[in-house]
Amino acid sequence: MAKTWWGGLDIQYLWVAAEYQKNGVGRELMLMAEREAIKRGCHFSYVDTFSFHARGFYIKLGYSEYGSLDGFFLKFSRHYLVKQLG
Repeated sequence: MAKTWWGGLDIQYLWVAAEYQKNGVGRELMLMAEREAIKRGCHFSYVDTFSFHARGFYIKLGYSEYGSLDGFFLKFSRHYLVKQLG
């Protein structure tokens, strides 16, 4: 699930079943969302993820980390990432 507002694409939920991971499905979903966001006039996209999730996936797609917050369940970090569009 994602929404666009104030020039940004807010990626709220992206979940890909295990059997489709590593096959480009997540990448294609993200690229489709980014293309649609550009059509809607967005100039950046942002997402957050936990340390045990998909931080590397987003970095491979050109996102860069602008912050993190430690201490979730006393062992995990939440990472905040952004990508300029267009």
